[in-house]
Order: sequence, then structure tokens, then C-alpha cells
Amino acid sequence: MMLASSRKILSYLLSAITAVVLVIAVISGINHLTIGNKNFYIKSFSTQALADECNKQLTEKYKTLSTKSNLPFDIFDSVKVKFDTKESLNQAAESLFDENDATLKNGSRYNYFKSTIGEYIEANDIKISDKTIDIVAAEAQQIYSDTVGIHNLEFLQNDMQKQSTRSIHSFSICIVILAFAAFLLAYIYDKKVQFVLYFSSGIMAGGVATVLSSLVMRLTHVGTVTVSPAVWSSAFGNMANNILLFRIIAGIVVWLIGTVLFVFAQHRINREQMRKNTRYSKIFAKL
Repeated sequence: MMLASSRKILSYLLSAITAVVLVIAVISGINHLTIGNKNFYIKSFSTQALADECNKQLTEKYKTLSTKSNLPFDIFDSVKVKFDTKESLNQAAESLFDENDATLKNGSRYNYFKSTIGEYIEANDIKISDKTIDIVAAEAQQIYSDTVGIHNLEFLQNDMQKQSTRSIHSFSICIVILAFAAFLLAYIYDKKVQFVLYFSSGIMAGGVATVLSSLVMRLTHVGTVTVSPAVWSSAFGNMANNILLFRIIAGIVVWLIGTVLFVFAQHRINREQMRKNTRYSKIFAKL
């Protein structure tokens, strides 16, 4: 009786360890695929929704510049055609991780504005000094850089590499612990179906805990980042939501795997019990 009680306590403990470690493993795995992966940032920073918001801001800012410079609005707004905003966002995001100019002030937009202004004043025989053209073109480029370019996020590359390494180490340790827990459960039970029953219980609990913790974080806005300008704050918010969504999906998958294993083990146990009951019934019938 004492041995059976101790074995059951140890089984519950190993199931609980399995659940906790699985939550950590899921979080580590998702982190490696998201905040530890530059492609996740690039895709998050170059969405059509973000491009549309940037275009709205460019429109308002260039209207102001048009009034200020006495030049047609289309001269400035045409940059959206020459340099597609979504592609520019993608360029800025990629530059952030290859040590190029993520602010988009490499001169190409400045040259475009300068040449476009020059063509307009020449076609309309307007007298504007070269210095004035340079000032307006530089201001138009600065507006584009401030709106579409990425500023003050140089730390992301270093943080991404650290997060990638940390999450891989954490995930590897979790796999070792899970394997050890499974080994101990298999060792203390002669009938391996009992091992599957307790281990699958831990898997199910881990899946449920992952889903619930992610939902709580989503509802309480834990992990959200506020940056400036607001358009980038929105991008980080969407990234945080996507990470939590991935965790929820992963938690559901883990729970389903645990449920399938649990149902299988319980079915085997029930069938074995039915065989025993049938055997005993036959014995008593003979008596």
C-alpha cells in the first residue's frame, strides 16, 4: 500500500513537471520562431496595413509642405509611386538587420525630389534658386524618413540574436527534462499504459496552461510595447498579438496530442479491466 501510494504521488509530481516544462518549451519554441527570427520582424514591419497608415501620414505632411513651398502637392505625393511604400518598409526592415540605412536617408529619395522639382520649374519657367530646391528636397526626404524609415531600433538585431540563443537553450533543456520525466514514469510502471496515462495528463495540462496564460496576457495587454511614432507602436502591438496567437494555437495542438494519448491509454485500461471482470465472472460461474 505504501509503495503504491508513493508511486502515485511521484506520478502526479512528474505529470505536473511535464505540464510546467511543456509550457516553457512552447514559449521558447515560439520565441525562437518569432522574436528570435529576423524574418518575423521584416514581415511584421512591411504589412499593407502599416503601408496604408504611412501613406495617410505622408499625404498630410506633404500637403503642409506643398503649402509651405508653393509647389504642387503631386510633386511630393508622387514619391509613393516611385518608391512603393510597402516595399520601402520592407527595405527599411531588412536594412535594420544587415547594418544598412534603415532610416531610408541614403539619398535616393532626395535625388528624386530634387529632380522632380527641377523638372516642374523648368517646364513652367519658374525661378527658384538651387539652394531653395535643395532645402525643399531635403525636407521632403526627411518627412519620408520620419514616416516610413525605422529609427532608434538598432538594438533589435542584438536582442534578436540573444533571444534566439536563449530560446534554443531553454527549449533543449525542456526536451531533456521531458525525456527524463517520461523515462521515470515508464520505469516505475510495469504496464506501460499507466505511464502513457500519467504522461498524457501532463501534456494536456501543459496545453491548457499555455492557452489560458496566453489568453490572460492578451486580455490584460501584458507584453505590449509603446514606441514612437504611433504607427510603429501599432506594428509592435500586432507582433505581440501574433506571438500570443501562435502560443494559443501551439497550446491547443499540445492539448489535442495529450488528449489522444490519454483516450488511448484509458481505452486500453478499460479494456484490460473488462477482460479481468469477464475472467472472474467465468470463474464464479463455474463455482
